[in-house]
Amino acid sequence: MTAAELRALAVQDAVVLLPVGATEQHGPHLSTGVDDFLASEVCRRAAVLASEHTGVVVTPSVPTGLSEHHMGAHGDDVT
Repeated sequence: MTAAELRALAVQDAVVLLPVGATEQHGPHLSTGVDDFLASEVCRRAAVLASEHTGVVVTPSVPTGLSEHHMGAHGDDVT
């Protein structure tokens, strides 16, 4: 979005959606960013629905997390 587009939405008191998801191992069948990817997609879809009623901005995602219980898995296992 351009700065002008963001300013216009701010004047409208647009809703801002901030996707936040963990980066952790889920075994060999999923990537380590799956939680972050899913959070982004949920926000994108919610924005499509909400945009029928209000202005909406979806920010870039914030990949985060502290999953020490997965440290021994090395991305291969979820033990």
